[in-house]
Amino acid sequence: MAYISNQKEDDLLYARANDLIEQSGKSGNPRFMGFLNERQQHLLELFLKKRCEHSFFGGSEQSERRLLAVGKANDENFPVSSVTIKYRVDEAVTLRHGDFLGSLMALGIKRELVGDIFCEAGVCVVFCHRDILLFILQNLTKVSKFSVSVEEGITVPLPSSQEYQEIIKSIASERLDCVIGALLNLGREQSSEVILTGLVTVNHLAIQKSTTKIMTGDSIAVRGHGKYKIENIDEATKKGRVRLKALKYV
Repeated sequence: MAYISNQKEDDLLYARANDLIEQSGKSGNPRFMGFLNERQQHLLELFLKKRCEHSFFGGSEQSERRLLAVGKANDENFPVSSVTIKYRVDEAVTLRHGDFLGSLMALGIKRELVGDIFCEAGVCVVFCHRDILLFILQNLTKVSKFSVSVEEGITVPLPSSQEYQEIIKSIASERLDCVIGALLNLGREQSSEVILTGLVTVNHLAIQKSTTKIMTGDSIAVRGHGKYKIENIDEATKKGRVRLKALKYV
């Protein structure tokens, strides 16, 4: 595969991990890194695999953004807290993930201190670093100009983490350009251009090679077009074409 990476950012991530290894080794206690996206987790999993004991946790089994623990730790050790945000439902307005995240960022909270945000009409559950729990409880009073109430912990059934649209297509092969063409309804030339311009990631790594083979279970993201999970891809038709089943997260 042909990968694209921001080497400076990756090197900084590895340096922070090495610092945690040293700190944990000296103290005998686990040390933690703030909430990480899926790509960062993937890189650190490869980096730490043979170096030290480590684990990830984000507050729930559904969490995608998770903290890293270097050293022996169970879920209770992680500095993860949660808040439940409620607001009066207005038929004309439904607050979404970006509204809640934007309001938290407007308070001066760093992104790495905020984990997953699960929301539905009238309610939102936010996982956050324990250090900012009290700050959120005391300062978050409005989201997108709507008054909200904030409670510590998860006081409602956790909203669904994700909705998706099912995509089923017949394609020429498992090549990345064929898959991208099917997912975005593009021709082969157009899908190749999307790949070559660095807009596509597979399993959280950017790829610029159209001939990359896609497999069942792969995660694909296309900047500006969304995120997809390959549920199944195999040669199943009499004419030798490949049957693709994917989920588009919405």
